[in-house]
Amino acid sequence: MAGRKVACPAMRVRCAVVWLVLAAVAVIAGGGASAQAEVSTDAVEMRDRLIAEQESLLNAYRCMFRIDIHAVPGGCTDGRPAQGPAQLGGFHGTPAQSDIDARDRLIASQEALLNTYRCMFDVDTQLVPESCPATGQATPPAPQSAYVAVAAGMRHSCAIVTDGTIECWGRNYWGQTDPPEGTYTAISAGESHSCAIATDGTIKCWGNNSRDGLPRYLPGRTDAPEGAYVAITAGESHSCAIATDGTIKCWGSHDWGKTNPPQGTYTAISAGWWHSCAIATDGTIECWGRNDSGQADAPEGTYTAISAGFSHSCAITADGTIECWGGNRWGQAGAPEGTYTAISAGTSYSSCAIATDGTIECWGDSDSGQADAPEGTYTAISVGHYHSCAIATDGTIECWGGNRWGQTGQSAEGPD
Repeated sequence: MAGRKVACPAMRVRCAVVWLVLAAVAVIAGGGASAQAEVSTDAVEMRDRLIAEQESLLNAYRCMFRIDIHAVPGGCTDGRPAQGPAQLGGFHGTPAQSDIDARDRLIASQEALLNTYRCMFDVDTQLVPESCPATGQATPPAPQSAYVAVAAGMRHSCAIVTDGTIECWGRNYWGQTDPPEGTYTAISAGESHSCAIATDGTIKCWGNNSRDGLPRYLPGRTDAPEGAYVAITAGESHSCAIATDGTIKCWGSHDWGKTNPPQGTYTAISAGWWHSCAIATDGTIECWGRNDSGQADAPEGTYTAISAGFSHSCAITADGTIECWGGNRWGQAGAPEGTYTAISAGTSYSSCAIATDGTIECWGDSDSGQADAPEGTYTAISVGHYHSCAIATDGTIECWGGNRWGQTGQSAEGPD
């Protein structure tokens, strides 16, 4: 490997990034024998640097090929991450072997996703172990029970495994936990249906396709449009997606105009119970649909992440702080202080966000424990109706809150 020449991607990602990935992975792969001997802060910081570099390269691929751009902080500008390379967070405390193990699993998960992108778009394929298969879809070994995306619905949850396949659990009365075969890059769980974006950009939806099972309503919540898309969101009885050209398409129930999105181009979108919000390419927010509690009265300013709940909405500003608006009976719109990287507004009366140090902060109603955030560090979060789920830094999923239908992944507690 030392004599191999590395070709930089067309988006002019620094060759140093690629070499760092190769060198650090080699160090990790070859250093397992002495990993238990001593844990140093330098070892943790080295892995953190690699994680930041891998995330930077992932975001460069996402922007260049307009795939998974909802995962890019601040979105993309002219085919590149608007906020530049991922920022390295400082490590605090006394390092333990568990810190090393968690980072190694995350590094392996990131590398697996990088290899998937490399094969999918025929870029840097010489870096893929054993080369790309004839199908063009990379299938590198992934950490056991590791995930790259999670979505909490009303009484069910779904997640994307590192190999791109989907797993769902919880209530399945309408088939909302029977995902289609294939590989996917983004997923969202609604009230009783789910939708995901396949690796070719097309949308697949499954589950309930009518309101309360009554054919006379026929909102068509699973009747996904044709075309290629980069972001997907499922609400109560409607769904929306951002096409590769940045425009929005919505389908399903038309109540309150929630399937009539604004014109323009957008980088992020979220469907709540009866309203939706999206971030335009200039960073401003547009909301539409039901507005009885002010949940569609978007504030001014520029934002990097958005989430629409039941009667409230929340977003992360350009400086990392949180702003919420709409109904606040249970304090669900009373955002905490600090800076954050991800946010989710539940379809009940609670919200959760991931702080820049990876910890979770939740606020609002927690009658079922959905706002009782677990300890640890996380990379993704999703708040459903009365339960929440998050992906830990080791790629595993942790869910908490109501579990009457097994939506937290534990044994079901009985019907609600």
